[in-house]
Amino acid sequence: MLSQSQRAAIVELAARGVSKREIGRVLRISRVPVRKVLRSNSNAVPELHRVEKAEPHRQQILELFDRCKGNLVRVHEELVAAGAAFSYQALTAFCRRHGIGQTPPEECGNVPLQEIRDGQVIRTIPPSLTPEQVKAQQEAAEKARQAQKEAAEQQRKDLALLNTYASESEIDMTRDRNVGPITARIKIANERIADVEKRTKEIEEEMEFYKAGKSEKKGKGASKDTPEQLKADLDRMKKEKVTLEKSIVGYQKEIEQVKAKYDLDRKRWLALKNPQPSK
Repeated sequence: MLSQSQRAAIVELAARGVSKREIGRVLRISRVPVRKVLRSNSNAVPELHRVEKAEPHRQQILELFDRCKGNLVRVHEELVAAGAAFSYQALTAFCRRHGIGQTPPEECGNVPLQEIRDGQVIRTIPPSLTPEQVKAQQEAAEKARQAQKEAAEQQRKDLALLNTYASESEIDMTRDRNVGPITARIKIANERIADVEKRTKEIEEEMEFYKAGKSEKKGKGASKDTPEQLKADLDRMKKEKVTLEKSIVGYQKEIEQVKAKYDLDRKRWLALKNPQPSK
């Protein structure tokens, strides 16, 4: 009966396209057990439902095997002399089924195999990959796909760039057209800041009049306390100024980004129009 490692080797080699004849030659077994394993499509050793005669003597077999240095003929003689009643064939089968004295076959996954007919190598079967090799291969394939995708995207952008601009000056004109509206927003924001500052100054002056008790609206029974509306207006003006200043900073960054984009477009356009000879 084949061991589990032998059955696993048969299944693996068959999955790699090795013929039954070649599997038998590599593993040094006949094609009959090879066919049985492939028919079962499992590397599990089938359970035996009959009682093994040598089972009650397992411990004694193990001890004698070591003492007799692996000589099963001597082991069987000692067992019979001790009263055991089973044949030499039953002993060898028991040892084979339980892996006693069996050297596990070398893993075939990392060894390339050759299919030979009439002394000629028909084909060479590459070894199975280790999990680490599989992972590295997948990562390399993913990296290659990503590089190919990026190259295709760059080619599309280059074609669009060449079709969009006929000269370097057109790139500058397009840049200026995109910067223009942003500059206009900055101008409007600055004008609004000037209005806010003017109104803020007016409110502060009016609040000073109230504090000094000199408000023009002062009349009979008037209070010298600053009206809450003036305080609210002053607070609103200050907040609006802060918001406008932040927006101007954002507009300036947007202009820098637009200029940087068109600078890159110009450099790429020039490189495509005037390619440098490869060294």
